[in-house]
Amino acid sequence: MKGSETPDFINDSLLDSIVEQLRTPLLTIKLMVEAGETAKLDSITSSSIQLLDDISYVRERTRDNSRLDLSPVNIAVLSDDIAHALSPLARAKNISIQTAHTSNRPVLAHRFTLLRAYENMVKGILSMSRGEEASTVVLSTSGLNNEVRFGAYSSEVNLNARDLNQMRKLFGASKRPMSLVSTSPVTELYIADKLLSMLGLRLRTSISSRQHGFATTLIPSSQLAFLQ
Repeated sequence: MKGSETPDFINDSLLDSIVEQLRTPLLTIKLMVEAGETAKLDSITSSSIQLLDDISYVRERTRDNSRLDLSPVNIAVLSDDIAHALSPLARAKNISIQTAHTSNRPVLAHRFTLLRAYENMVKGILSMSRGEEASTVVLSTSGLNNEVRFGAYSSEVNLNARDLNQMRKLFGASKRPMSLVSTSPVTELYIADKLLSMLGLRLRTSISSRQHGFATTLIPSSQLAFLQ
């Protein structure tokens, strides 16, 4: 890459979104400290730090063209790990995270990249959920036609393919209405989309049990059938 070039990952749209998404938790922390309410500080600060770490990882992978080392990954186990890691953040938003698995077939993938991609996908759903009474986000792992599908769904989210395409377009423009930045989880979804594309996967909208959300589909290697 030439010294004068700027990676397409860094643009005005992304920087605007990062500023907005870090300003909110920092303001929340300030108000909680002033009010003496510090019980939820850990989940808020951890989420903000992880966001910065994920942005750094995407930048690193964008500049590094070396192949990722693949290994067997059980998506159901990965889903459980994500649910456990994000439970404190979900509770802070008055949201319950549940898991539903009907497949435990392993796939070949780079576990860390897949974990970071899926966790940001779930964070996107959490951000879009309002946290009303009995609000639930479901992480689903299912198998169909020799495929493994992972999805995150919420009854409080209403999405279609056009919504996701619009979010992708926001990062391709240097300017856009700031109201869109503050009301949509574009940074998390962009990170998820970028990392998934590095694995040859595609983030898409999906519906499961009348709940809307995001999903990806993976095809297990036939050799991995012996690992079940």
